[in-house]
Amino acid sequence: MLLVLTTGKVGAGKPNDAFYVWQQVWSSNVVAAVVQEPATTLYPLAGVIPRAGPCDPVDIPWERLSTLGHRYVPVIRIPLPAFRRSDIGTELSALTHAVLEAAGPAGVEEVQIDLDCPEGMLSDYARLLECYRREWPRLRVSITALPAHVANRAFRNVAARVDGYVLQLHGLDVPGHVDAPAILLDLETARRAILHAEALELPYRVALPCYAYELNFDPDDGRFLFLTAERPARRRPTIRRRIAAGPEDLVALQQEVRCASHVAGIVWFRLPVAGDRLCWPRPYLAAIQSGHPLSAGIECKMLAVSDTTCEIELSNANAIDVAEVRLALKWPRTHGTYDLYADADSPSALPGQLPEELTVPLPPPGESVKIGWFQCSSNQ
Repeated sequence: MLLVLTTGKVGAGKPNDAFYVWQQVWSSNVVAAVVQEPATTLYPLAGVIPRAGPCDPVDIPWERLSTLGHRYVPVIRIPLPAFRRSDIGTELSALTHAVLEAAGPAGVEEVQIDLDCPEGMLSDYARLLECYRREWPRLRVSITALPAHVANRAFRNVAARVDGYVLQLHGLDVPGHVDAPAILLDLETARRAILHAEALELPYRVALPCYAYELNFDPDDGRFLFLTAERPARRRPTIRRRIAAGPEDLVALQQEVRCASHVAGIVWFRLPVAGDRLCWPRPYLAAIQSGHPLSAGIECKMLAVSDTTCEIELSNANAIDVAEVRLALKWPRTHGTYDLYADADSPSALPGQLPEELTVPLPPPGESVKIGWFQCSSNQ
């Protein structure tokens, strides 16, 4: 309890740190996370423009949010196929109108556009932004930017059309095979991007990742199949790897960011929400913000049910970079009976024999799961 209270206080002491809220379904857990966060700036995903046709804005409870003291910057996501639409300007304006109308109670004064624009299309992006600003002259506009953008001379023309940008230092080049390397945050790339951004002498924020990607590979040949970031994984047999930024790298990088001349603050992607299996809990993130990361905290306990029967419980305090846990078991006598719960599995099960090894999906941070019951000569 002392640890939780301490890290919570540290988190509350970082008023300049903002958060993306990227969920498209505002569950009670999402609302609770927004309610519990001390007043700051939040960037909720407000809509994703499709390849064709109109876009419906995300159903955000703006009236409820207006009472919380946060500043809100709705984000409009433009995937690359949508950017190539001939009517992208019209659709962007229509979605902006719908978002501002819905967000009326929250008094929104700024909108952010999220587009991973190819470097060769930066001039097209600048023209889109110029037309957009003419249509919405009283609205503050910001954009997201990638490390490759700030190193490109054409980006200055893009940045001149907006009031600021958020430099996203994280990104993932999806590996084609399970054995290929993958990294979410490369320190050298991030530091070069900050140097390029500082040379522009324009105001910007920096986005840092407190989430993981779950990569899924074919169990037969190891080729990449799909990834998940916010949504639950598909129910199919795959080899899963999770890629997250190292806490020590984030501590080092945020210290450098806070000392940069033109940085207006840090935006974390994304706001921790209870039950989010791919995002660090808020107390753990607060510890990173304070410069003192906590341990991952994966624990396994045996719970006595009777003199000869026990249950095994797996707990996860903070880990998001582990998809599956392998347990090695050593029994005084291997003869016995057992039953596994949920998705626990024994790779080499033998009749009448207690398992020597179990594989178990890791529960979300802050949660525990019972693996099964075991009857043997002793619960010790």
